Amino acid sequence: MTAAPGETAPLLGAEAGKPAKKSTVWGFLLRLAISAALLAYLLFVAVPSEDLGKIVTLMIDSDILQLALALCCVLADRLISAWKWLILLRVRQPELPAMQVLQVLFISTFLGYFLPSSVGGDALRTYSLSRINRDLAGNASSVVIDRAYGIFGLLAISSIMLPPALGTFVPLADAVVIWAAAAAALVGVMLLSSRRVHRLFSHIAGLETGGWIRRKIAKLVGAAIEFVDSKVTLLKAFGLSLIVQILRILLAVYCGAALGIEIDLLHYFIAMPIIAVVALLPLSIAGFGVREAAFIYFFSRAGVPAYACLSLSLLYFAMGIIVMIPGAMIFAVSGFGRRLRESGES
Repeated sequence: MTAAPGETAPLLGAEAGKPAKKSTVWGFLLRLAISAALLAYLLFVAVPSEDLGKIVTLMIDSDILQLALALCCVLADRLISAWKWLILLRVRQPELPAMQVLQVLFISTFLGYFLPSSVGGDALRTYSLSRINRDLAGNASSVVIDRAYGIFGLLAISSIMLPPALGTFVPLADAVVIWAAAAAALVGVMLLSSRRVHRLFSHIAGLETGGWIRRKIAKLVGAAIEFVDSKVTLLKAFGLSLIVQILRILLAVYCGAALGIEIDLLHYFIAMPIIAVVALLPLSIAGFGVREAAFIYFFSRAGVPAYACLSLSLLYFAMGIIVMIPGAMIFAVSGFGRRLRESGES
């Protein structure tokens, strides 16, 4: 059964609601179990028992100046991320207020920490902004493009930095995997940025003459084509994406310096992009466990003890938690969160 143009599909939603909710609960419990199992393994197996106390001690004794620099990186990251998303959104809505985008981004950052992965945060900011600007297709397409360019930027940075590290702390097998992933990301970005590919997909999938679901997909493809046609905007978005990724690497550098970890800067520029991509996988709750395991895997090769790797991962995550504060304040104090809830119920 397909809905008429302009209508929703209440019967389909009613029929699928309970199974979908049950699947979501089981998916959450599975990710929670993975996070708990990985953290338990890292704390009680990977880190010697006599070193467990050093994790907290190392973080308590962190250098305040380095932490302040790390905090500056986090705040700059959020502001530039909002600017990047805004220039994409304004391809379709030139008059879209910057403050609304900034508020949605901070609120979705806050609420996104309670979701299984960054994918949930992306869905949240797509939905939240659509309650305001009524452009779900454009918002979703902009988020997909934003995320795709971000992942490619991460892998590109790591790939470019790899050659000097071969034979030292990066095995050839790891380098091949990273280069292959970067190549795949490049192909994905090129396909996503091609008007011809979008048109061909629409024709093959029969989106022009399909039912309700296909028409929704057709709107997404149409919105994506508008972004693709604005090459200058895509270049600006990619440039800002690179700046954001470098800021996140520098965040780890300053966190490491705060903990007294002394390793080559090159190691951060190789390891952190890969860790960031791994943490994006929807395998755990907010990347917990997966991110910490990745920190130990990559940084232990530079001679960093497991407990210090874990401290670095937790401090890196904690700095991100600080970004939740503006989002929580906006959500609770300004009434912006209330308007989002009311618009979602209408």
